[in-house]
Amino acid sequence: MRLVVDSPAVRHVEQTWPEFGRDPRHLRFGLASDGKVKNIDIYLEPLVEELQHLWTGVDDVYDGRTERIGRDRWFKIKGVLLWTMHDYPGFAQVLGFQTSRYAACPTCGPALPMARSSHMSKQVYMSYFTYLPLDDPLRGTGAERNTMEPPIPLDMNWWA
Repeated sequence: MRLVVDSPAVRHVEQTWPEFGRDPRHLRFGLASDGKVKNIDIYLEPLVEELQHLWTGVDDVYDGRTERIGRDRWFKIKGVLLWTMHDYPGFAQVLGFQTSRYAACPTCGPALPMARSSHMSKQVYMSYFTYLPLDDPLRGTGAERNTMEPPIPLDMNWWA
């Protein structure tokens, strides 16, 4: 990817909402957070409200450059948040996933099969063989055979 317009996220937005992609003046945002921030939800709540307002469009925005292009100077601007960039602890805060302790796998989510081992004094994840092919000898045989399918990645549109 050399330019932002080459990214799969931009192509997805333009295919899903073609009216958004027609006007190059519409905004595409990225959100970056650096590490864990105390009470980040206080800052994110008004940001989400502003982004929702911007998605529906803001009327009467003046563009001084459009006179030579032949477009209207006044237009309705829209914006969409395409990316969030953060480290792994920031992932937990921004998206609300658990990244430590119980059910810490962002792919499996809360459906992750695990148990507490009193002998080892830690969590044990029981289905680690699910990522192997079904005919792999390491999956076991008979009653101990693990026939679970690998987890489907969580839908990242869970907040919509």
